[in-house]
Amino acid sequence: MADFVAMKLSFDKANAPAGGRIAVVDPIVEATLNSLISATTVVNNTPQFQGVLNEGFARDHRFVRNIMGWDIYTSNFLPSLTATEAINATSVGLTNETAAVGDKANIFMCVADDSCKPVMHAWRRAPQTEGWRAEEERGDKYQVTSRFGFGVQRLDTLGVVLTSPSAY
Repeated sequence: MADFVAMKLSFDKANAPAGGRIAVVDPIVEATLNSLISATTVVNNTPQFQGVLNEGFARDHRFVRNIMGWDIYTSNFLPSLTATEAINATSVGLTNETAAVGDKANIFMCVADDSCKPVMHAWRRAPQTEGWRAEEERGDKYQVTSRFGFGVQRLDTLGVVLTSPSAY
């Protein structure tokens, strides 16, 4: 939960719109959140969360509740760290940690509109079609070529939280 609070604060400080904030997390994160919710907490304090007892937080890879302003989706296709890296977290008041090989990178982003989406694509060359006749095969052949790319353009609306791939 501390990571959700930290991400909310960082996006608030970056003036990212409150609407359109999504987080794509590993299913281990859902299991962690499920284990944090006890039956007495759910029933006594928040009647809206009573459905969590029956079916858990996620349904069809989408969380059934919004947490700290984040619409949360689960995915098994998040990137994993391939090398041990030192993480400098002292600038935000956390302790320095060493990320282990295999840790999952959970992605937080704001996609409210085109002016704040972190990942953009651009066409370097629009699709062009070429055609020719294959005499030996007695058929027409077509080929479409283009050049384009994807990249992160707005770092202030993109955040990553590393989590263990197995511990919850």
